[in-house]
Amino acid sequence: MVFTEFPISGSLRFPLLIFEWISLIIYLEFSFIFFLKYKQKKGIIKENSDLGFAFFYLGFSVMKVLIIIGNYYLTDDVQTPFYIWNTGSDRSLIISSGNFFMMVMVITFLFLVEKAKKVLYKKYLFTFVSLIWIGVFIFLFFFNLDWALVFAILFNIYFYTVLIFYFLDVMKRIKKRRIILLGRSMFIISVIFFIVGIFLSMDVMITTYGLEVKIYGSIFQFISLVILFFFFFKVPSYSEVDFKQNIEEIFLMNRGGLTLFHQSFIESKTPSESSQYLISGAITSADLFIKEITNSKQQGLSSFKKGGNVIYIYTSDLIILVLICNKEIENVISYLKEFTDRIETIYLNVLLNFDGDLSIFNPVENIVKEVFNM
Repeated sequence: MVFTEFPISGSLRFPLLIFEWISLIIYLEFSFIFFLKYKQKKGIIKENSDLGFAFFYLGFSVMKVLIIIGNYYLTDDVQTPFYIWNTGSDRSLIISSGNFFMMVMVITFLFLVEKAKKVLYKKYLFTFVSLIWIGVFIFLFFFNLDWALVFAILFNIYFYTVLIFYFLDVMKRIKKRRIILLGRSMFIISVIFFIVGIFLSMDVMITTYGLEVKIYGSIFQFISLVILFFFFFKVPSYSEVDFKQNIEEIFLMNRGGLTLFHQSFIESKTPSESSQYLISGAITSADLFIKEITNSKQQGLSSFKKGGNVIYIYTSDLIILVLICNKEIENVISYLKEFTDRIETIYLNVLLNFDGDLSIFNPVENIVKEVFNM
């Protein structure tokens, strides 16, 4: 079917419009799912990346609404003059506004992801670069609406390039081959489908080859974003990967220095004799440090390095938590505070009136799994 002008009309208008609205509803649901996932995290521990994914799909949903309005309800007739522009159309204005909102949400997404972890060489690198992109877009928006639309397409390609770096950074931290292969396949398919979908949805393709091309483009983009949703949802977050790979030992003690609970994670990692020696040295050093703490009223987080290990000691009113890791972990204090808060809430009476029965602390293992994603 030959297509000449907007708004879209003809026999394919209705099925196309239905598909667009269904896609929009699904994108909104994706955003809501990630927001719920973020909100359901207990206490002070929140995955910034989950909130970022929620903003990403929210941005795409709003942009989709404005694109639907522009493609199906507004004319593309060029007006001279057009508001503050020399030339322009209602459709180009509304679609450019949708692209601008999407860019803002993408920058929010990148900021929240980079807040959790440095993705490339420098923290907030991609956020800063994206701010430059949006600055150029704003300039083009007020200069020429058509140029702004073209620039928005380039921004989409840039964003998926950023996602490739994010993907590579997450994959190199994961040791399970099955997850790596699954993640790689999902992401590659998503990127290919998105690029093909963007290409087929360009105005020049629609006006040249007809509305059938628009259908294929919408389908490819939809499949891409659905796959991307499952990739974001299934792939472990930075904090999950960091804790699973880096924690060696966890000790829970009362303020008198008595060990109430201990869990080791080095057995599954088959440590060498030299690594066992380093762990032993780290425990000895932690023990000496704890003896100083028990004789004082010191509270909060302390950390030091011993050999190849980093030792975190978090002290509260009633307990001392010791974490021995093989490398530094970002934002560790949030997790240590969350853990100690839960322990003191659940075991308050036990800690205040301890009778020497250590078996009551066996369920602490479940709290470890929940808080540290182990």
